[in-house]
Amino acid sequence: MQIIEGKLIFNFDCEAIKFDDSTFYRQHFSQITNGIKAVDIFAVNQEIGYLIEIKDYTDPNTKSLTMKELIEIVINKVISTLAAILPMKINVNNSARERKIARHFLMANEIKVIVHIELPPKRRTLKQSNWDLSNLQIQLGRKLKAIDAHPKVVSKDELPNLPWVVKSTKKIRIVASVGWVDKPTLPSSNTSNLKCYTHYTPKISPYFLK
Repeated sequence: MQIIEGKLIFNFDCEAIKFDDSTFYRQHFSQITNGIKAVDIFAVNQEIGYLIEIKDYTDPNTKSLTMKELIEIVINKVISTLAAILPMKINVNNSARERKIARHFLMANEIKVIVHIELPPKRRTLKQSNWDLSNLQIQLGRKLKAIDAHPKVVSKDELPNLPWVVKSTKKIRIVASVGWVDKPTLPSSNTSNLKCYTHYTPKISPYFLK
């Protein structure tokens, strides 16, 4: 199962759903109240239900955020998502897949909260770039103890014992440069009627950006 979130590609070896793309989210959950939010993905592997929140702070337009603010965001999203899964199982009539994964999640014996974070190089103007992710994980565990006392903060290069892998997408940028085309050489017998044409032709050079 593949799910794309921004510049990250998640490949799951288990059932997974991008919650805000679901019928239940669009037609029901998002209509409950203004500003209601949920985690990005929930997944089920055997007897474990995963709630996955994704934050990619490598985007140059990322706004600065404190660790405390992120913790409150994650807590609210986790609680809202858990409240949504039972009604998803009961009330979705036009998606058997959504009902199925909700049913399997509710049968799980364990809930794991996973916060996937990609950090940018350190800079003074962005608080996230200086975060200690081990400290974030400890603080989340204290707040979420009733749900998951041992949440994990991970990245695409650090996915300990999880049933999925993550990689970055690659974008192709087309760069056009202008080149001069040499004047053609015609046989001497035609020189009396020669009309010289010069023009530019684009030279396309693709290269990859991560």
